[in-house]
Amino acid sequence: MPSRRGCGVRCWVHRGACGTNAAVRAWPGLAAQASTRSRGRTQQYKTGRPARAWLRIMAGEVEHAKGAAGARRAKEWLDATTRVNAQYVVPNPIALPKLTFPWAGGTAGAFSFDLGGFLLGGDLQGEEFLAESKFYASHGDQGTEYAKFVGKCYCAYKHRPERCDNFMWITWAPFLVTRWPELRTARYVREQVLVHRARTLATADEQQAETLVDDEVLLAVANRLWIIVLSERQETLVISREHRGVIQAHEAQKGAGS
Repeated sequence: MPSRRGCGVRCWVHRGACGTNAAVRAWPGLAAQASTRSRGRTQQYKTGRPARAWLRIMAGEVEHAKGAAGARRAKEWLDATTRVNAQYVVPNPIALPKLTFPWAGGTAGAFSFDLGGFLLGGDLQGEEFLAESKFYASHGDQGTEYAKFVGKCYCAYKHRPERCDNFMWITWAPFLVTRWPELRTARYVREQVLVHRARTLATADEQQAETLVDDEVLLAVANRLWIIVLSERQETLVISREHRGVIQAHEAQKGAGS
C-alpha cells in the first residue's frame, strides 16, 4: 500500500489516514455507517444490503478512490515539469468526451483514459497526450492492465489518429520487468491486440483477427508509447509552484508580444 502520510483523510476501513483513500472526499459512500460484528448471522447495513455485498461495494469504491488519487497525482507531477498542460482529468464532465473512445466495431461499448492534455515547448509543442495512471505500491495486476491499455491505444489511434500523438502509462511501481525491453515495441502491441481481439478487432476468431491487424497502426502506437515510473519522493523533486508561476507568467508575456 502507498504511504499513509499526508492524506489528511480518516478512513474507517483502514482505521486512519490512508494513501489509497486520498480521493475519498469525492466518494461519500466510504463514510457510510455500518454495523461491523457478526456472530454466525448476516448483519444488515443501513442500506439493507447484506454485509458481504456492502463490503464488495466498499472495495469497489476504494479502488475508484485510488484511481482518482493516481490521476490527480499524475496530473500534478506532469504539470510540475512545466512541459505539460494536463487539462483533462476524469471524472471531470468536460474531460470525459475528450478521453473516451469506442472499441472496434462499436458493439463492445467504449473506454476512457484517465487524463490527457497537451505537451509544451520544443519539438513536442502542441502535441496531445492520453494517459493512464496506476498509483500502486507493487506491480499488482499491471501486467494485465497494461496489456489492455495497449489495446485501448490501438483502438484510439484507429479512431482518431490526429488526437493520439502520445500514450503515457504512469505508475508508481515497476511491472513486467522480465519483458521490460518489449513493452514499447510493435511486436508487443500486436500480441496484445490479438489477445483482446474481441474488443480491438471486433472478432473472436483468431485467424480472422490476424488478417485484420493493421501493421502501420501497430508501429505508430509503439512509437508513441511512454512508460513513466514515479515514486512518492520523486514527486517532491519538481519545480515549486512559485517558480512555476514565474515561468508561466514569462510564457504568457512572450505569447502576448508575438
